[in-house]
Amino acid sequence: MKGTVLLVEGMDMENMEHDTGTAVVPGGLMEPDSQIPVWATEAGPAPDVPEKRPLAEEGGAYDPNDLTVLAVRLKTAMAKTGMTQAQLARACGVKPPSVSGWLNGKAKYLKGQNLLAAAKALNVSQDWLATGEGAMLPYDDGLTAIPNLPSNEFVQVPILNTRQSVLDDRFEEHLYEEKMVFRKTDLMEMKVSARFARVLAVPDGCMEPTLRQGGVVLINTEDTVPQDTKVYTVFYNGQMFLRRLVLDFSDVAGERVWVMRCDNPDRHHYPDRRLPPDAAVFGQVVWYGGAL
Repeated sequence: MKGTVLLVEGMDMENMEHDTGTAVVPGGLMEPDSQIPVWATEAGPAPDVPEKRPLAEEGGAYDPNDLTVLAVRLKTAMAKTGMTQAQLARACGVKPPSVSGWLNGKAKYLKGQNLLAAAKALNVSQDWLATGEGAMLPYDDGLTAIPNLPSNEFVQVPILNTRQSVLDDRFEEHLYEEKMVFRKTDLMEMKVSARFARVLAVPDGCMEPTLRQGGVVLINTEDTVPQDTKVYTVFYNGQMFLRRLVLDFSDVAGERVWVMRCDNPDRHHYPDRRLPPDAAVFGQVVWYGGAL
């Protein structure tokens, strides 16, 4: 997936990772929380964004909101961590004038050891720092909002609180106040409507190594008709599962049946299970740090 995924301030990912009962998925459209700026939602007006200016030949002239510019990405990450130019220079093993060149627009790229060291010091994704594409933050990091996101380019995707949503034998959607921000163009490429997009924290180790427990996935809750070997969220018997649905021949049934299968090779703890007829498929997993 090429676009940027940004994580919204206040989301307690640490607790989500360690809460094996937490998963996220379907439901109706929620009104934006009062703590979230109106312009950051799909319905809100876009803020006034300065017209983008091309980089000057000597550097220094660039749109301060344009994350395709290396200097903007560096300054955004430095503001998040509170790191100074001198501290970044020491962390990367370079002289301060080199960092000044990165920040004034003269340098368009970071490569090699400088890229690796800067990404580690700033606790951001190497891919994001190098290109501006993908997620800014590592998935096990705390989450920080990126301000001034134009609503005509981005959409906030709700995060489902599965612990509160799964009630005995029924499902009733409850959302966290926090949201994740995706580029609208990326949702379009994955053929996911913003209305039906939900974010889910992987609840267990069943799908490892494909989906790491506590990692974040995007669910298309409009897609509830199983396709062979695709990964889905399934609600059954008061629990929410992330499983690969596979059509397999059953000796007992004498025909092919849908099976809930884990990618984890530990079949003792994660055996195949026939998809119960009263199980509800809530949506297909379409993204986990990249399109599936």
